[in-house]
Amino acid sequence: MDFGMHNPQLFCPIRGSLKTKLKAKDGLTFTEEKRRIDCIKTLLAHGYPKDRIEAETIILNFGHKGKNSLRADVVVYDQPVSAIKVLPVEQKRAHMKIIGEIKRDSADAASAKNDQLLPSLDLIPSTDSLGVYWDDVEQTIFYKEMDGTKIRTKEASIASLPQFGSKLTAKDIHYSDLVAATDLVRRFARLDDVLHQAGHTKDDRYDILFKILLLKIFDEQSARPKNGRMIIQDFSIRDIPNADIEGVFEEGLKVALTVYGAHLPKKPSKTIGCNGATLRQISKVLCPIDILGSSPQVIQDFFMYFGRFLYKVDLGQYFTPYEVIDLIVRITNPKFGDLVKDPACGTADFLVAAKRISDERHSADISSQIYGVDTAEMAVNLSVFNMILNGDGRSNITVGDSLQWSDPMGWSGFSLNA
Repeated sequence: MDFGMHNPQLFCPIRGSLKTKLKAKDGLTFTEEKRRIDCIKTLLAHGYPKDRIEAETIILNFGHKGKNSLRADVVVYDQPVSAIKVLPVEQKRAHMKIIGEIKRDSADAASAKNDQLLPSLDLIPSTDSLGVYWDDVEQTIFYKEMDGTKIRTKEASIASLPQFGSKLTAKDIHYSDLVAATDLVRRFARLDDVLHQAGHTKDDRYDILFKILLLKIFDEQSARPKNGRMIIQDFSIRDIPNADIEGVFEEGLKVALTVYGAHLPKKPSKTIGCNGATLRQISKVLCPIDILGSSPQVIQDFFMYFGRFLYKVDLGQYFTPYEVIDLIVRITNPKFGDLVKDPACGTADFLVAAKRISDERHSADISSQIYGVDTAEMAVNLSVFNMILNGDGRSNITVGDSLQWSDPMGWSGFSLNA
């Protein structure tokens, strides 16, 4: 395998070709430079002019003859960079509208915010200036708000980033505002930490997260066809009571359970299980991402992570490498009209791939044409969860022994895993 093909050099919309690679030395995680480019692309997508964005900017010189400095990874000015760069640092700060702190991962998030981003934002005189923090889990905004005669800094989701020329306000998030997640495992680990800090036991936490996950997937499925308004908004920036936030989540969960509940081996309760204050924090982490639009590898990694906690089972015994599944299903090329039947479905990875590839190649949702069977009840439970995680609400998967059947339900037809 040519590793270089899978780890290309990066191209920045502002600085052009870079020597930095897409992935770190481990070949698995993205570099900090890749995160910075993602942040810059988000700014450009919100209309911020390319000629007003600068990378690696000094906010404050200090220490021995000014050799030490407080820096921002990304800055957006109120004028073109060419007009600002000739100014002294003190005067540059008056023109800064957005400053960004970018980290490769979330390990040092607290320090990056408290020791770098927030002190830098305090130095910017404008009260409508914004700070952006960006890592593999969090993409958040810090904004200033007057509280009497004092200025307080508050935090919101990146989904609330205003368009260029607009002020930060609570705006409705629609499906087109979502961005595919690059790491669902770390993001849900963060949600688990939020629940832990709120005093929930481990079993309770995963029960709550499962219900929130069902709501999130239903939310995306419902909103995607017509770019509808999302149920899960950035409630961290909305001035509404915690009880109302809890009501929004519980009403959404009830509807989601009417779609998925019949297929689940354990029927979750219709109450979300945590209070509105905690859900306000959860919404900030969850609202910007598109789970269904994430890459197959990201979803499979999350399935392996979350499934073992949800069903208390070692998923290694069911695992087939993604690359093998992808190759086989692409050769079979399932499309609308084909019956896709797996008589030993395991965790339904072949069926999931069939659904995805049919949609990718033929723009056809073949969920109603997918069937699976397995002798192990746990495998069926995991298959149902896997199919739901990949946007299927039908889950035509049952417990059974296909070797004992001569031709059950027409199983001699099209199959991926004979």
